[in-house]
Parts: sequence; structure tokens; C-alpha cells
Amino acid sequence: MGQISPFSLGTPSLFLISTPFQALCALATIRQLKIVDYKIIAHLPKNEIRNAQVTNFLEENHLMYYKYTPGFFSEKFYRRYCKIKKQTKYKRMFVGNHNDVPGFCRVCSCVSDNAYIVYLDDGVQSISLFKGVLIERKTQEGIDLINEISYKRKLKPLKYFLSIYDGIANSKYIIEKLDMSFVLKTGIRKNDKEKVIIIGSVLSEIAQIYNIELNVLEGKLEELFILLKKEYPDNDIVYIPHGRDKSDYAFRLCEKYNCVFKKCDSMVEIELLKASFSLKAIYGYTSSALFSLKAMFPYAKVVNIIFKSDAPSSKIVERLSISDYYKDHGIEMVVQ
Repeated sequence: MGQISPFSLGTPSLFLISTPFQALCALATIRQLKIVDYKIIAHLPKNEIRNAQVTNFLEENHLMYYKYTPGFFSEKFYRRYCKIKKQTKYKRMFVGNHNDVPGFCRVCSCVSDNAYIVYLDDGVQSISLFKGVLIERKTQEGIDLINEISYKRKLKPLKYFLSIYDGIANSKYIIEKLDMSFVLKTGIRKNDKEKVIIIGSVLSEIAQIYNIELNVLEGKLEELFILLKKEYPDNDIVYIPHGRDKSDYAFRLCEKYNCVFKKCDSMVEIELLKASFSLKAIYGYTSSALFSLKAMFPYAKVVNIIFKSDAPSSKIVERLSISDYYKDHGIEMVVQ
């Protein structure tokens, strides 16, 4: 096989994923690094409504995977288990969900000592991490457990990254470019009338980030519908809800303003690539999909919407850092 490195071709590898975007990154990695011998562990949270999107995508692309639902987790067991030396054919582990401590521990138990740990993009968290403004989502106990296991197994956590977000210099990390063209081809203009897309978010989470009342944010979403209907009178407006969004507010807005409410069975990128229509414009709220869609549909206008806030916080700093990166890569930024 030759010398193994974090990004070497063909190295038998394990993958830990939890979301549709992480599944997309895993497929791109398998193709880019020509990995034939692999296992994908889909660590799917109980009652997570996006789980079907993950499994649908893996099955559509004929990827072998093992579905695992998190249950009882014993830190004491893994602190003892990690002391056992282990040699397997898996010399590399790709981590999609950066915050999944139980999943990390379980997958680590299947790789060899001295195995490389390479992180894939966990949404837009990678941008925040590379820029040094990431808000840590793991508990200190979880961080300590990962560090202890990694030390005893001679693993190297939080050093190597295979990322779609290039051009951010950070001496703490070794970052290799993940080429999404291995899975996402550039979309072409089609014969049907061009449509305008709104990439939905979970409004309650956005409200929390910007410290805005939910009803105020809902009002801003309605303002967006009104604006787009005026700006694009000859184009259909299509709202694609976030996979975790359980609210019916956007659906009611679509009915009120004669827009299309379209749920996706798979990732929004895949759905739009397969669609029969062309895209005139794409709007969203700092979604990771905006970045990949801009690369896929370079002719479309892509707009990232952020909000004013009277209560600056580390969450907003993180959000603005991502937005600035988007702006540098051809995505317009609008303050609503």
C-alpha cells in the first residue's frame, strides 16, 4: 500500500457521521482518496427527523453503512478500554460530527493504535474553527475523555482536516481541500422557467443566536416573502424547510403568498441538481448549503441574510465570521 499519511490514497478507513451534509462529505472523501475498504458508522440521534435523509443518501449512492442509535454510554468503560493496545486494518478515521463524544469513543475502539484522525466539515463550524472564533459545543468532560483516549492510543485529534472551506490560514491545523466536484457537478441552465429558492432554517435557533424574539423573526421571514414576490414577479418562489424544522409557519406563508413549499427527501444540493428547473436566485440564513450551491450554480445569485442585534455575543461573532467568508467567495450579504 505504501506509506500511510492522513490524506493517502486507498487507506482502509472508518467514518463517523450524523447529518446529511456529513454523509455528502464522506462520499466525496471516498471518491477523492479512492478508498475501497471502508465502514461508515451513521450515529443517528433518536427521533432526529433528518435521519431518513442520511440513510436515503447513503443507499442511493450504494455506500455500505452501519446505523447506530445512541443509547447508554459509560465513560468509565471507555477510559478502561482505551488502555488495551489494538491493531486492525483501519489506519484512519474520518470524523464528521465534531461534537459526538460517544460516537468518537466507539469508532476509536475499531481503529489501530497510531491511526490518523481526519475531520470532515461539520457544517459551517469548520470556518469558525479555522478562524479561531468557534464556540465549543462539547463539555469539558467530553474534551478530557477524547484527549485521554487519543493520548493512550497515540491518536492525533483536532489536527488534520479535509475541508471544502479553503483559503483560511491557521498554523494549528493541517488542512487539505475536499473537492466536491467528485459528487456535485455544476448545474446547467434548464428549459423550465427559473425559480427563486429560500433555504429554510430553524427559526427558533436563529432567534436564539441573534437574541431576537421569535415572533419578530417570523415577521422578518414574511417581509422576505413580500420582497421576493415584488423583486421576482415572473418567477416561482420555492421554500425548502430545514430538515429539523417542525414549525408550520413557513408553510402557512407559502399558502398566503402563493409560493411552493418543498420538503426534501435527500440533501437540498442533490434535490436541486436533479430538479427540472433552473435557479435564478438562492436566499438563506448562513446555511452551509449556500456555499456548495454557489459552486454548483455559479450563474445564480446567492444571498446570505443576517440580522441586526442589540446584544452582541460570541454566537453573533461566530456567525459574522462565517458570513464574511461567504462574502469573500461571491455570496452577497444582506442585513435584514
